[in-house]
Amino acid sequence: MLITHPTRAEIVESVRLAFRHLPPNEFPARQQLIMNLVDAGSIEMDGFFIGSDGGVVVGVLISQLRPDGLISIWYPATLDNRSPQQFFPLLNNYAKSRNAPAIVLMTDKDQVIDEKVIFDNGFEYISDMLMLVANAATESNQTVENLNSARLKFIPLYSSCFEIPEAEHVSVALRSGCSGAKPTAHTGFDIHVSTCRERLIKLMAKTYVNTRDFPKLLELSPVDNILDEYWRNIFFRSDLWFFVQKMGEGEDIGVLLLSDVPPEHVELTYMGLIEDARGQGFSREIIQFAQNTTVACGRKLVTTIVDEQNAAALKSYLKRGFVAWDRKKVYAKFFV
Repeated sequence: MLITHPTRAEIVESVRLAFRHLPPNEFPARQQLIMNLVDAGSIEMDGFFIGSDGGVVVGVLISQLRPDGLISIWYPATLDNRSPQQFFPLLNNYAKSRNAPAIVLMTDKDQVIDEKVIFDNGFEYISDMLMLVANAATESNQTVENLNSARLKFIPLYSSCFEIPEAEHVSVALRSGCSGAKPTAHTGFDIHVSTCRERLIKLMAKTYVNTRDFPKLLELSPVDNILDEYWRNIFFRSDLWFFVQKMGEGEDIGVLLLSDVPPEHVELTYMGLIEDARGQGFSREIIQFAQNTTVACGRKLVTTIVDEQNAAALKSYLKRGFVAWDRKKVYAKFFV
């Protein structure tokens, strides 16, 4: 098996091999994701490896250079029971050339893998990543006019950055049903966000302290890089990002970042509380607010991702009607 990098024409064939284990209804979305990442430069040809035999693609390993500096890969796929071992030395060289502190390997549910190959190449099992979903309309039990919980106040990033008066701190999105002009443009808005960005970075760093969501990986990822990636997401909505405070107090205790993903769901991209605010049931109230916001946006579903070993967070989601619809095993190889 001769390993090279694909030409543009070979990418589609390679992606088809890489994800042949997926059900037919799931493959188009994964293929589109890969092509989008290639076009955005997140998947570089230097990290996209194909194995050929007689001009036929018989193996593929796809890696993604993440904004946080880590490299993510999908488990290498091969035909005719060929071993994927040849790919790993080349992958290591690529990771080192990008000064990546770790390589993260994810496998799909029910995907057949050789775990011995993974461990023999220096990876360790981290946890399972659960994809959760809830019917927001079913779980939401507050009116749009009473979305703030009795204990918590949610201050939209939009109102904070544009200095909207305290009386207007109910999200524009919630009052309008997420319709009409969206205050999301990066031109103009960026002029006002430097203070908010620093506020968010400091707050999110506090919420990461002793986190139970993939802590070994999170400690390698600079907060500002993660935040900037969220910020650049095409589904970013400044009116759906919130500072969380206790009612009647002016100190931030948490953050809630939502993404509006047409046509039918809102993604709970990140939710975090500082240590002093944990263990008081605030997470369930934040999730409730996210579900209510989803309904106000005219969306049916709310989705999120959680580390299966984060028992406290998982319990909060399950109590609010979330169920697991997918899972991935997560492995990592650390260089630091």
